[in-house]
Amino acid sequence: MKKNTIVVFLVLAVIALTYQNCGKPMESLESQSTLDTAKEENDNELGTIDTGEPTTPGTEATPAPQPPTSTPLSACNEIRLKTDDPAQLALIEPNGYERHIVSWEEVFTVPAHNGLPEVTFPFFDSPGSFWPVGSFTLGGKNPNTQVSMKGKYISIPFIADDFESTSARHKLEWWKAVAIQGYSAYRPHPSNGVYITISTCAGDFRTTSAAAYPPGDQTLTTYCRRFRSESNMYFGENGACITVPGKKYYLNIVFAYPFDGLDPQETSCDPLGFEYLDGRCDTMITTR
Repeated sequence: MKKNTIVVFLVLAVIALTYQNCGKPMESLESQSTLDTAKEENDNELGTIDTGEPTTPGTEATPAPQPPTSTPLSACNEIRLKTDDPAQLALIEPNGYERHIVSWEEVFTVPAHNGLPEVTFPFFDSPGSFWPVGSFTLGGKNPNTQVSMKGKYISIPFIADDFESTSARHKLEWWKAVAIQGYSAYRPHPSNGVYITISTCAGDFRTTSAAAYPPGDQTLTTYCRRFRSESNMYFGENGACITVPGKKYYLNIVFAYPFDGLDPQETSCDPLGFEYLDGRCDTMITTR
C-alpha cells in the first residue's frame, strides 16, 4: 500500500511538471509566432512606400525625350541663306522654269552614225569636236527636234576631281552652234549668248561682276558664271573657278540674259540662225 502511494505521487508530480514546463512554453511559442507574423505584415506594408526609386529589380528610369534631328539643308537652300538681295534670290531655281538634270554621259554621247558605233564620254571628256548642248540634248539628239529652250534650263552634275599636279585644271569652252564635221545629221541652231554657271546648286543663276568671291560662297565669282556666245572657264582645285575635290557640282546652262532677271518667255536664240524656230537653239561645248 505504501509502495502504491509513492507511485501515484510520482505520477502526479510528473503531470504537474509537464503542465508547468510544457504548457506555458507552447503559449509562448504561439505568441512569438503571432508577433513574427505581425512584423512581416508591417514590413510588407512599409515596403509599398514610394521612395522615388524603381521598385522592380533591373528596371531603369525612362530617359528624357531627345529633340528631333534636323534635316540637312539642300545645297540650294544653303546658298539662299547666304543671299540677301531679293533679285538674286529670284535667280536661284527661278520660278516658271523647268529644271532638266542630265548626266554628263547622256549629254556627251555621240549617237551611232555613218556606220560608226555610239560613243559615250565620261566626265571630264567630250567629243573631239565641239558638241551641241541645248534643244539638241532635250530633243533626244534628234536633228529635227522642235524642243524650245524657253522656260527651261539644263543642269549637268559632276563630282570635282583631285589633281596630282598643283597646276592642273579643267578647261570648259563654248562656241556658237555650227555644223559638225563627220556628223551631217546635225543642223546648227545658234544663240546670241548662253549663261553658264558652276555651282553646288542645280539652278543657281545668280549674277556678279566681282572676281573675288564672298566668304563661304566660292562659286559666286565671274570665273564661275558667264554670259557669252563664245567663252571659256578654267576650273578645279587649282582653277580660277575653284571646286573642292570630292564635292558635287552642277554645270548650269540657260539660254537667257540673266542680268535683268530671268523671264521664262525669253530666250537668247539667234533669230537669224539656220531654220530659226522661236526658242530652239544650242551652244557648242568642248572640255579638256
